[in-house]
Amino acid sequence: MIVLKTHGLSLAYADRPIFSTLALEVHHGQRVGLVGPNGGGKSSLLQVLAGTTSATNGVVHWQPDPPSLGYLPQMTGDAVDQESASGAASGGERVRQALAQLFRQAPLILLLDEPTNHLDFEGLEWLEERLRRFSGTALIASHDRYFLEQVTTQIIEIDHGRVRQYAGGYPVYVEEKRRQQDRQRDAYAAYEAKRRQLEAIIRQKRQAAFSGSASKIKTGGDAPIAAKGFYAGKGKASGRVAAAMQQRLERLKAPPLVAMDSIKWHLAGSGRGPRQVIRATGVGFAYEPGRWIFRDATFVINRGDRVGLVGLNGSGKSTLLHLVQGALPSSEGKVDLSPAFSLAVIDQHPKSYGEQETVVDVLRAHAPGQDAEVRNVLAALLLRGDRIWQRACQLSGGEQVRLELAKMRLKPPDVLLLDEPTNHLDLESRQVVEEALAGYQGTLIVASHDRHLLNRLANRLLVVSDARISPVFDSYDHWRKQVVRANQGEGPNDEAERRLLLEVRLAHVSSELANPRLKESAKQALDQEFFSLRQALKTLRS
Repeated sequence: MIVLKTHGLSLAYADRPIFSTLALEVHHGQRVGLVGPNGGGKSSLLQVLAGTTSATNGVVHWQPDPPSLGYLPQMTGDAVDQESASGAASGGERVRQALAQLFRQAPLILLLDEPTNHLDFEGLEWLEERLRRFSGTALIASHDRYFLEQVTTQIIEIDHGRVRQYAGGYPVYVEEKRRQQDRQRDAYAAYEAKRRQLEAIIRQKRQAAFSGSASKIKTGGDAPIAAKGFYAGKGKASGRVAAAMQQRLERLKAPPLVAMDSIKWHLAGSGRGPRQVIRATGVGFAYEPGRWIFRDATFVINRGDRVGLVGLNGSGKSTLLHLVQGALPSSEGKVDLSPAFSLAVIDQHPKSYGEQETVVDVLRAHAPGQDAEVRNVLAALLLRGDRIWQRACQLSGGEQVRLELAKMRLKPPDVLLLDEPTNHLDLESRQVVEEALAGYQGTLIVASHDRHLLNRLANRLLVVSDARISPVFDSYDHWRKQVVRANQGEGPNDEAERRLLLEVRLAHVSSELANPRLKESAKQALDQEFFSLRQALKTLRS
């Protein structure tokens, strides 16, 4: 049964069109993911459907009419920061409370605008489960790829007025987009080949026409009249062919090349230096005496480790990153970062740039004398054309993250700390960031709720929970499955118990290997045990 149908739906603010002649059809029971770039019209469409904004033209048909609607507007980052500073509930708490209220009202149709913003792992999994059990229809605007994979049954892509519907969930959409892009690239390649062929024929025939005229001149005087006529006719024929080919070239239309841009390089990183990068020994931190964020944290991060820092909102992930980079002193214990390694940070808050500082200025100051490389790096990060002369302080959140990555491309760090690098970024920006980091050869620590990013980048975790920091030598997905099983009361089986013992021993061995006073004989034995433990864990996981 069709529950929503739109005809010629258009919206414009002043002279700026948001979308036009939009036609949608949504059936009962579908969970529709609305995807597209920031500013593409997703939030505006939900506002029109919810009745909080009037369309410029067109009609919306609901069945039944009036519909039973539950609407969650997007909570902006600025609003969350202001309310958190005033002592109000955190953004995640407010979103979860609002969602719980909507589910209690039991509407037939849910309109959710970025509902995963500010939710931690437990909140995300709670929402996914509620939506999977929801018997009505849901339209959900989101940039969270993992979330979209879990809940959607259909995708609608909205990109600055263009609307495409895809039957099937987010994985089907991604695959179909890839096929579309392949077809577009093939069509454009065929166009380019035809264009070059016509241009080559035109050059050849024009040269022949010129040669014919030149021969006519050279055969003047006593030359036979037949020869003169032959060359003149040949030149005219070639000229006619060249003119015809020119007309064909002018009629030849380039097919649209809308294929998704992708990053052309990875961050390098040296991958060299001492084995131990970071060592934390008995670390604790409290903003006020007696109110500990975490205590007794002991762990080692070795060269080349790719660590995901996970935990609930407010658990202390950002605090730990500040301790590692030396921006905060620990309340007890110590965190040592080897001086042999260079460090760079991408924070979740916007960078502070000079008011008149352009994008190019930022990179030129970071890497003097590398103008050609500066432009290549900006182009690879999809900062092109007039945007490179834009003031850096006016960049969007996604563009600012790209600019910081560009700086690191020019001077790759040995250690990279990332605090929620994909917060509030659209799908394209998330993919750009992820691709840039995927081949990074240095040591990486990323605090994130982006589960797709964690699965792609991290090969081990530091879990911040119950005022403790626990090393986990596992992927995000496998760790969460173990947690869910434990929460459901299944308890650890023999395999899970063995894994836990191996992980605890591996953490202990890593800590011992970081001891600078360790004798060489003991170090060799621990090295051998370290690799044996890693192999045993790898075998269990497979």
